[in-house]
Amino acid sequence: MKSIPVENPIVVTLVMRKKQVVIVETTENSVPKRAVVPAHKLIEDNSSEVKILQSDLDMGIEYGVPLSDLLKDRVISAQQVSDELHKNGIWTAEEIYSNPKVVQSAILSAAKPLLADVMQIAKSFSRKEL
Repeated sequence: MKSIPVENPIVVTLVMRKKQVVIVETTENSVPKRAVVPAHKLIEDNSSEVKILQSDLDMGIEYGVPLSDLLKDRVISAQQVSDELHKNGIWTAEEIYSNPKVVQSAILSAAKPLLADVMQIAKSFSRKEL
């Protein structure tokens, strides 16, 4: 007879509780992830930690706008950044080091189309909370 492996709960941060659902946050490869899960799936014991089984977390609904999916084909190319730097008179390493605000501005300028896409995506999502 095979034994069924026991799943250890993982620690999560409770972000919000509303009625029968909660939003919890975990960290995966140093990146925060949030999910909506049924409140009864939380394991709250005598410690101050809130825990959940990984299998229950995996069944949760990803919280937030799925930007990585919606922006997957959008990139800022090295050429765009280089062009913006050159338009702003930045050509050498010395100019980069001595003008960090101009460099930052040039990079942000190269990112304007991406920012416009992010804003358009945000408009297409409801602003309602849980």
